[in-house]
Amino acid sequence: MPHRSHSHPTQPLRQEPGRRRSMGPNLPVNRNSNLTWFFKIDSGFSYLVRLHLCEISGNIYKTNQIVFTIFLNNQTAAAADVIAWAGGNGVPIRQDFMVFVATGPPQQNLWLNLHPYTASNPQFYDAILNELEIFKINDNRGNLGSPNPTLLQAINCRLGITPPPSEEVSAPELRLF
Repeated sequence: MPHRSHSHPTQPLRQEPGRRRSMGPNLPVNRNSNLTWFFKIDSGFSYLVRLHLCEISGNIYKTNQIVFTIFLNNQTAAAADVIAWAGGNGVPIRQDFMVFVATGPPQQNLWLNLHPYTASNPQFYDAILNELEIFKINDNRGNLGSPNPTLLQAINCRLGITPPPSEEVSAPELRLF
């Protein structure tokens, strides 16, 4: 089960055009939709995923107006109410999550999904994200590098070596701190 950390207040947000993402005004569509991103990452490493959140819409100023679920690699990380976490409108915060990606294929996708949390019956079905950072954490040997499978595959191909069948990849582990 993920452990939740305290949110961290940050410096006042400088809003840049195109930086903030929200779902839009169509509530029936929003209820059944996600904001989704995926990122190519190296297998066998942990990643710190930092979400920067700030409610800047003037009509959102109370808790439970917008509540959404944060999913990382299809695992629930947290139910987010930015106003509750930050203490008010216009107050930026960040939330940190740790994701471990097991060894397997040389690269995998790290998925981030934001979905309206309907169980709390919020006023609006929406989700927001102002900014995202992903930090690769070195392994237990201090290594940040990953094997270069493209070169290895090319060498094996020239030598006539058939690669072994790929092993099933275990589900990534998610830790919240």
